[in-house]
Amino acid sequence: MKRKIRHIILWILGLGSVVLLFWLVRFAERQRLSAACAGYEIRVGREGSVYLQERDVEQWLDKSVRWNGGTVRDINPSLIEHVLDDNPYVREAQVYFTADARLHLDVRQREPFLRVYAPDPFYLDEDGLRLPVNAAYPCRLRVCTIEGKATEERLAQVFALEKMLRRDSLLDAMIDQIHLDRRQEFELIPKVGRQRIRLGTFDRMEEKLANTVLFYRRGMPQSGWERYAVLDLKYRGQIVAVRR
Repeated sequence: MKRKIRHIILWILGLGSVVLLFWLVRFAERQRLSAACAGYEIRVGREGSVYLQERDVEQWLDKSVRWNGGTVRDINPSLIEHVLDDNPYVREAQVYFTADARLHLDVRQREPFLRVYAPDPFYLDEDGLRLPVNAAYPCRLRVCTIEGKATEERLAQVFALEKMLRRDSLLDAMIDQIHLDRRQEFELIPKVGRQRIRLGTFDRMEEKLANTVLFYRRGMPQSGWERYAVLDLKYRGQIVAVRR
């Protein structure tokens, strides 16, 4: 009998502890939600060009959602994240309160990778996706001009070519512009010299670029930068150099 009473008492104490804990958690949560927002901190993560700044985030949010002032209850971090994620310049956003009732907005910008004219300008970002031009923050990037429609297939080839150029230090430093014509053929325009490098269609592109590097390292120093008007690499296993 005593053992049974002891079990009942322990059960009541256990239940009371759970109820008390639940009440304390609810009380702490109500206190947290009713606390005044203690300010905010915006951090913009970027790896390359400045394309997004803290004041831009403030201006966008001011137009769209309540995000500053009042109590913690008045501010919805999930809604703020949704607003930021819808912005074309934002790659990822995380919004949260810390224990001191301070709002933190961690924003990662999309990185411009290549500027494209087709004919209207836009960027490709680091994932090869279209990124609108932000006139407030011009970026020094290689340019690609496209004749005709900038279809997803054509943009994928342009993006792949830009990555190949960046992997080679000589080509990355030397090439100023990529051009894609209506016949689906590529040309490269260098910064030094006035020649045009014709690559043809995208097939065997790595081989063509390797031949370009070989010519510039071995052939060009002997003949001079201004000697040739066109370097044609469309044909397998050969370079056709057209003199001026």
